[in-house]
Amino acid sequence: MDTDYNNYSIVWSCEPLGEERSLEYYWLLSRTPSLPEDEELRERIEMLKEQYGIVADELIVTEQFAEGLQVEGFLVKDGNCTLATVNLPYVKDFEVEKYLGQWYELERYEQDYERNMECVSIVYRRGQPADRALEVIYRGYLPYNKTTNSFSGTGVFSEELAQENSNVTTSTTTTVAKMVASFGKSYNATDYWVVDTDYVNYAIVYSCAMYLEMNQAVEGYWLLSRKPNLPNNPQVLDRVKYLRSTYFELSHIRVTNHTEELCPMEPQLPTEPSLVILPPL
Repeated sequence: MDTDYNNYSIVWSCEPLGEERSLEYYWLLSRTPSLPEDEELRERIEMLKEQYGIVADELIVTEQFAEGLQVEGFLVKDGNCTLATVNLPYVKDFEVEKYLGQWYELERYEQDYERNMECVSIVYRRGQPADRALEVIYRGYLPYNKTTNSFSGTGVFSEELAQENSNVTTSTTTTVAKMVASFGKSYNATDYWVVDTDYVNYAIVYSCAMYLEMNQAVEGYWLLSRKPNLPNNPQVLDRVKYLRSTYFELSHIRVTNHTEELCPMEPQLPTEPSLVILPPL
């Protein structure tokens, strides 16, 4: 119906319902999650809505983010994940056993499956005690309806050839913190990397999922800690600050709330599934 191509677009559609009735749809779109602070632009949009008979009482505002969060939202880039990760580091000689267990999410890029969630924890554990495959279990609290949601995926950390001395003819492999994770049929295969960790205080995780039909990649970022807050350790804080500012877009990062007043107390998930031994028949 109308657009300036840079800031807004008004879209309308009509679906016939029999011979005498129809179902109308209306969308107000923007290049960013909110309209620019331009009074003239906003007045034009209101004028157009009135001119085209858009009924205000029938409109629903789309909430892009949790209330009070000053973030720009999902991070979507043109191109593929190979291009997006070309300069991104990851942990080599990754010690999986030391990484397993519960982590608290302190920050993230907003994700569809985590939208508006607070009090988020992530548990990494093996599907079976001797299995290389890992479960990645997200759990968080939705303050607006006071419910706890969980979401899980599976994957295996990759192996790469170890750096060998030129005089040695045999080759060995080492585990690296690069996983191709599956979060269910509704989501594309996801590159899931641990960018850096000391295993006891912090971990920075990155993900990238490709949408080939749009030639776009949706990126994820998480800052994790073994406790709801980072330790007051200058070495840890400086390292995290460097990685955030060097490899991630700070304007897209949102902080996860872990206050005692908000977060319900819940039992921790075990790092390994519990075994139930049944009596013989």
